[in-house]
Amino acid sequence: MGWLDTALSVATTIGKIAGTIQARNGFAHFGPTGTGANQKIGQVIFWQDENSHIWAVNQSLEDGVGLCFPAAMGGTPGGQNLLLPKLSKFDITLAFNVYSLADVDQFVITPWKTNNPTGADNDDEDTLIQAQATNQPTNVEFALGSYMRIRVSGSERVCVVTVVGGLILTGIVLLSLRGAGSTTAQVSNLRRLLPATTNGDQSSMTIPIPAGVDVSNGVSSIYVTASVQGLDALVEDFVRENAGRLVPLTEEDHARIANYVED
Repeated sequence: MGWLDTALSVATTIGKIAGTIQARNGFAHFGPTGTGANQKIGQVIFWQDENSHIWAVNQSLEDGVGLCFPAAMGGTPGGQNLLLPKLSKFDITLAFNVYSLADVDQFVITPWKTNNPTGADNDDEDTLIQAQATNQPTNVEFALGSYMRIRVSGSERVCVVTVVGGLILTGIVLLSLRGAGSTTAQVSNLRRLLPATTNGDQSSMTIPIPAGVDVSNGVSSIYVTASVQGLDALVEDFVRENAGRLVPLTEEDHARIANYVED
């Protein structure tokens, strides 16, 4: 399967990762395989070092990944996005502790991929970001991964895709949703075919839902691959602001990844 088939966002929990790294030689891994020193395991790895620090590791040779923590009930702590460029690791111990103490367990892992599309009208590279969700209501905007928000309208029969954080939405590569029963829809390659609207640090596109798909009571599943611009600047800011906690992989790290074997 290709990247579009395998790199959809993964929802997991802090508790699951903590338990897995204790039980599986210190490793928990997620996401697409075939992307780094060990092509048999996922792109995103969590491990614990000799000082009991937990690290999020991106072993990919090409692609980055975002880790999205939702806000706690009451809003404190707020939501947080952690950005890991290729071949880097982030000391995630503090984030795990803060969100666990606030009874926030689940978070989302979302890979991204840089794409330089033919025919682009400027020099900026597009980045493909993907996310998915299940069992979402109609007419209510909900988060989809780290940088997307979605609203499905049953009455207007449209899906509004919004990217946040200052990103610019340049196209919908793939939108797939399932409504009531077995009704499904899939639209693709809407790059620059639909106008995007910008409001502050948000950029949106409105996609008509094909006839025959019943979304009057929400969607049972939805996933989106969107092309955006501006992610590189966010990553650069994150790297600068988190010097020391976000570091390149070492030769020892690569060896540890390459030598890992599933139980």
